[in-house]
Amino acid sequence: MTLDQRVQAERNRVAGQLSQLKEQNEVDKEHLDELSREYHAAILSGTEQEIDTTNERIKEVNGRITRRNDMIKAIGDKHNPVIQNLISQSMGMWLQEIDIIEEKAKAMAKELEPQHKALLKGLSEINSLYRRSISLRSVVSHWSRELSPSAQRDMRLSPGGMDAVGPIPNEMRKLLVESQQVFIH
Repeated sequence: MTLDQRVQAERNRVAGQLSQLKEQNEVDKEHLDELSREYHAAILSGTEQEIDTTNERIKEVNGRITRRNDMIKAIGDKHNPVIQNLISQSMGMWLQEIDIIEEKAKAMAKELEPQHKALLKGLSEINSLYRRSISLRSVVSHWSRELSPSAQRDMRLSPGGMDAVGPIPNEMRKLLVESQQVFIH
């Protein structure tokens, strides 16, 4: 059973009790309104004993409403010990798992650091080779225009010269890690 299901089962278990407490509070609130009217009438025309008796009944009803409100609060989600315990247990397990996962990720990242440094160094060297290749390709393209078509064919050059980029960028791209390759949903 999932946490949602267990919490819902507890909510269902106390729902009847909550409903009953709320209904009893409504009845007592109506009764309190009647007692308040009686109290005001007793003040105007009654004796001290009537006033005191009515006041005691008001205190009694207010006490019942307060106790029920405390019970409603106690079995509500934020204070229900069963629900709080269910959530706390699950969260405790999740927090432990988070700690384990994050420690494992840190260890793996530390383990991969030397390869990362080597990859960056290698890519930097490939980039230097690439820049030199571009420079030489530009020179070859420039001078190939001075060659006869048959000499160009012998050197496997097109009439327009050489491609300015070459294959090195494609090789470099194979080594780069793109976010969509890592952060897969």
